[in-house]
Amino acid sequence: METLIESQSKIASPCFSNDGKLYFCSPETGDISVVEDDDVSVVGNTKGAPNCVCFNADDRMYVCDFARQAILTLDQNTGELTEEISEYENRQLRGPNQLVFDKNGVMFFTDSGHIGETSIQNPKGSVFCLNGDQIQPLAYECLAYPSGIALSPKEDIVYVAETMMNRVLRFVQKPAGVYHCSVFHQFSGGLGPMALACDSSGLLYVSNFDFTEAGQEGEANVGQITVLKPNGKLHSTIRVNGTEINGLMFDWEKKNLYISENTFRTLSKATINPAQK
Repeated sequence: METLIESQSKIASPCFSNDGKLYFCSPETGDISVVEDDDVSVVGNTKGAPNCVCFNADDRMYVCDFARQAILTLDQNTGELTEEISEYENRQLRGPNQLVFDKNGVMFFTDSGHIGETSIQNPKGSVFCLNGDQIQPLAYECLAYPSGIALSPKEDIVYVAETMMNRVLRFVQKPAGVYHCSVFHQFSGGLGPMALACDSSGLLYVSNFDFTEAGQEGEANVGQITVLKPNGKLHSTIRVNGTEINGLMFDWEKKNLYISENTFRTLSKATINPAQK
């Protein structure tokens, strides 16, 4: 594990542009930043609380913002922000959390609001699919804080972390346009899964998020990433400094896993040994 960045503010959502540049955002400051040659520079600010940065095939930057309750696009050259998605059927989104694109440009995203806004007592979180101008709910106002989202290598399965239920959901598409939801893996202990990333072999990496204050004595600052097989069974675990792991992203070659963690406000890199997969 190699620490790349130690930030003064909370960070989230490591991601890569199509030309291989590493980006992340800060929900506290609103900044979107890029890492180049070990230097960090701010490329824009949403004037809100960005929680996710993602690029489509055209290298257009999309941002999920809790405070603005919308998915935005940011022009890095001008700093101009454009609101792309903010409602469904004339109802305001609660606050998009994470998003991902498939190879055809279809967007999948979770809508949870700030942490605690959708919960076991108020399971009003959703998962949406945007294909062109058509938005389709995969699960509508029935989830307890849906957060991380990832696609299987064949992109026929959508994985969603439902944090407050401490589980990972699986959405299988069959036939085209029809999604069937089931529980892929149920955890116990801690708060719940927060971020997801899938490697080229189909292993699913899950960040087991917990509040630092709730850590057990002697293990207070030790977090865990759980690696699950395609059948939902445990493959292995990765120990991480800090329990507030909120972002996971593989590089394009699927060799290095980038991890954002907010106990220590770090962005780290873990090299994955192919022999261990």
